[in-house]
Amino acid sequence: MIPDRGMRRGVRDESRKEPMPQQVVVTVKPKSSKGPLVETGPDGAITIYVREPATEGRANRAVSELLAAHLGVPKSKVALIGGATARTKRYRVG
Repeated sequence: MIPDRGMRRGVRDESRKEPMPQQVVVTVKPKSSKGPLVETGPDGAITIYVREPATEGRANRAVSELLAAHLGVPKSKVALIGGATARTKRYRVG
């Protein structure tokens, strides 16, 4: 007989200290004279303006750093998960 450890298969341990990662969708405006700037629209949409051009990942790195600063998390907690070559990008935060 297996002792009951209080955990059933498929049930998460809600006492974890770290929150689950969140996904954030942003629209990026590279090579912008407005940047660096983060705007949040009335519908909650995030638009990020950066001065870096969209070549060799320079704009993506700038957006990651700016998004981390805007959300108040370390840069290491922000990862690009979709849209590396698109203007609309998905980031995992956390």
